[in-house]
Amino acid sequence: MSGTGLSRVLDPEVCREILLWDLFNRWGNALCESAFLGSEKFYCPRKDCSALLINDGERIIQKFRCPFCKRAVCVRCKLAWHSGLSCAEFQELEPLGPDALFAKERSGNGAPTAKLC
Repeated sequence: MSGTGLSRVLDPEVCREILLWDLFNRWGNALCESAFLGSEKFYCPRKDCSALLINDGERIIQKFRCPFCKRAVCVRCKLAWHSGLSCAEFQELEPLGPDALFAKERSGNGAPTAKLC
């Protein structure tokens, strides 16, 4: 429609019936992300969630709860909340799995730790 001075907005709901569901969802996600240009965006680090999260910068926070899975997320490193550990310490332990994190938490508070055979 160039040269006519007219512009139109494509309504996603009108296209829902003609698009494949996956394509429609990806389009919806892209529209949502574009609505928050300039805001810090990342995804929930939980594999069973991965919801789009947006830090609007209104408050300086270190920890918040994902509104979808309700689990805590560290805003600094964008990983699961790691109470009592710095982001660097947590990132060293995370590849080792949840057992390493559990052992680190227990060894720091006076609880007995198991010896390896």
